[in-house]
Amino acid sequence: GNWGYPAPSIEAVRDVPGDQGGFVNLAWLASRLDPWPANAISSYSVWRSISPKQAALALKSGGAMLSDLGDFASMAEKPLVRIEHASNRTFYWKLVSTVSASHLDGYSEIVPTLFDSTAVCGEYHYFQVIAHGNDPGLYWISAPDSGRSIDNLAPAPPAGLAGTARSIGQGVNLTWNRS
Repeated sequence: GNWGYPAPSIEAVRDVPGDQGGFVNLAWLASRLDPWPANAISSYSVWRSISPKQAALALKSGGAMLSDLGDFASMAEKPLVRIEHASNRTFYWKLVSTVSASHLDGYSEIVPTLFDSTAVCGEYHYFQVIAHGNDPGLYWISAPDSGRSIDNLAPAPPAGLAGTARSIGQGVNLTWNRS
């Protein structure tokens, strides 16, 4: 009875400024079945792409494999991993958070990242949002989108800087407290 594919749509994945890295703000447009008059969405689950090794580690440390998204509501209290096959590739996704539907036009969530973007590492994190219907067997998966967190706060300046003159021609011995 629903025309088209009423999946949520990720609008932005942006660094949280001034946070010393480690987080992004993930914003998405709601499924068109969420706002009034439909009110047919119960929650949204936020997923971050992980490597096969990270998936194995998550499962080994007590996580559960979600093989059918229709079972999400009964398993959402556990750390979850799911596998998705697309374009002859296998993707691993780990549940980051669940947001209750409030029948809004859009949502956002501060999401932790696994690493920060630096001059050495410019990699992105990939995310998906899944709209879960009031009927557990109904769900709609967003297209993935990416972003990165940045450690954009300079370290504190060293305190207690002191210099002691050495012998002539030996220079100055500088000391300071650790930052």
